[in-house]
Amino acid sequence: MTTPDMASLPPRPIDTPRRPRIALVDVARGAALVAMFVYHFAWDLSFFRLIATDIVAHAGWRWFAHLIAGSFLALVGASLSTGPPICGGSPWWPGRRCW
Repeated sequence: MTTPDMASLPPRPIDTPRRPRIALVDVARGAALVAMFVYHFAWDLSFFRLIATDIVAHAGWRWFAHLIAGSFLALVGASLSTGPPICGGSPWWPGRRCW
């Protein structure tokens, strides 16, 4: 593995102001994590037959799982659209342009 030449990297801004975090996105991310925990815990209980409900076959639980997955995808999009742009400074994608 090679390291990039330090002379070829753009200068790193040190005193750039940071944008404040959006609390609603953080709260929604936390709620999605709690919902995922609830779903997987219920799935484990159903798999080991500790509860009578079949989580995989029940339509309400499937909708709950789809809602959780959709919320994660929406939160990824929100985080990517509100985050800082990465313009030419990434070693994995050096030619990327900001739009």
